Amino acid sequence: MARKNNFTVIRNDSVPSSQVSIREGHNERWSDTQVNVDIVPERKNMNVHLHQNFEPDGTPETYHQTINRLLEEGKIVKHNFKPKSALVDEFILDVNSEYFEENGGYEFAKKFYEEEYRYAIKEAGAEDYIVSVILHADERHEE
Repeated sequence: MARKNNFTVIRNDSVPSSQVSIREGHNERWSDTQVNVDIVPERKNMNVHLHQNFEPDGTPETYHQTINRLLEEGKIVKHNFKPKSALVDEFILDVNSEYFEENGGYEFAKKFYEEEYRYAIKEAGAEDYIVSVILHADERHEE
């Protein structure tokens, strides 16, 4: 069988306020297991949060709570904001599973995405501007 080429897919998508909770439900795996047929529920525990914001009592903030906190702290500003304006940008980095399997599997993937997260902090300007970073290891591999 011919060897497949390794590849990376990068998608940057602007998300309006009305869609933030929908994206959060998918990213956090609250609502999406019936919609995304590639999710293997038994593998959900393999997902890794590389960044997550928390309330003072230790419970995770929702994406909207994080955004509202950043607004209150003056770290972000809604200037001339319209209802359909992008509220956040979602950045998705997807590398084919074969690349990770050839280089050390799950542990290699975690290290790879930790490095990518450090790069994202530099690109965003500060960790404060990042709402969530998740390594999804619960999706079915292409055979």
